[in-house]
Amino acid sequence: MIPYFPWPVRNGGMARQDALLRALSARGHRITVLSLTHEAPSEAVLEGVREFLDRVEIAPRRKLAHPISLSKALLSRRPAITSINAASLLFRIKFENLIQQDFHIVQIEHSYALGALRTPLRRHRLPFILTEHNVESRVAQVPYSRFPAPLRAFGLVDRLRYQFWEKTAVREASCVVAVSQDEEKFFQTLGARTAVVPNCIDTSAHREVLPDRNADRVLFIGNYRYPPNVSAVEWLCDDIMPRLWQQKPEVKLSVCGFELPEQWRKRWLDPRVSFSGFVSRVTDAHSESSVFVAPLRAGAGSKLKVIEAMASGLPVVATQQGVSGLNVEDGVHYRHGETPDEITQALASLLRDRQRAERMGETARNFAVQNHDWSIAAAALERVYAAQRAQVA
Repeated sequence: MIPYFPWPVRNGGMARQDALLRALSARGHRITVLSLTHEAPSEAVLEGVREFLDRVEIAPRRKLAHPISLSKALLSRRPAITSINAASLLFRIKFENLIQQDFHIVQIEHSYALGALRTPLRRHRLPFILTEHNVESRVAQVPYSRFPAPLRAFGLVDRLRYQFWEKTAVREASCVVAVSQDEEKFFQTLGARTAVVPNCIDTSAHREVLPDRNADRVLFIGNYRYPPNVSAVEWLCDDIMPRLWQQKPEVKLSVCGFELPEQWRKRWLDPRVSFSGFVSRVTDAHSESSVFVAPLRAGAGSKLKVIEAMASGLPVVATQQGVSGLNVEDGVHYRHGETPDEITQALASLLRDRQRAERMGETARNFAVQNHDWSIAAAALERVYAAQRAQVA
């Protein structure tokens, strides 16, 4: 059960859904997906996913600005995003109909999807696996930080609501699947039974990528519906690149990704900065770049964009948040920086010392292949399923 339709793939969460479902199908699992969506997918998209799914069920979700959505978000005791998802009566009805069939495993993606499904789950005493891509209570405040003061105050309330809801959700699940050991430890403090299924990528797609060491090009890729990525680009353009240009005026910056804000092209007019928007093949952007930068200051989970860059042999400069969930070492797999000056020096060093950048990139590539290929994640999820079935039996 997914609170959004993950096709076409436009962000890391969707990429995780797509890859794991394909991998599990290839391993012989028969899969039904029920999802909420703002817009009905095209028949061509549905035909594509039916190649590896047994059944696809879709329920409409109201947009955030809809009066019913807003009233639910403001008045409910649950957090806003949970209340909005729970407002879909058809989602709950379709779920109730599905769980009366003979499924071995019920898996729910994101605790904010549970609000609509909790009543039928409890009525049928049905065990379920809950996958959390983030510690949602930690990122619940982030979207509100960019809003006017009254909404920022509401954000504080909403975070408190999410802390309470999160504890309830993870305790009711028979197993909570986290994407990193750090987040697993957090869920354990709430009383959850846990397992880790890491974020991964198709490393074979990156095997032949060769970064352009001579391009003097820094790359950032993100989904700009996600506020931490917006904040990262603004910090990069306002505070980091001007410092880097003082040392290396020839350096270029490429910013790519889904729903890139159009006003950025007017805000930063320097010809050394290019805003390319969505790229269908991230490997093309990797092969044209020299260094990948991840100046993230908020968020959670492990970052697929960073793993993809590593798998392509790109040296990475990142904050600790940028490599959260990854068992990497500063100076070996990536260069670390927390302040604009630290990030600037790390970027300048790798752009100057191309041999060192190549060695670090290849070390990072090996790390990604050995630890973050989807085959590893699929096998870990199958172990969760086996434990669930043994527990039920």
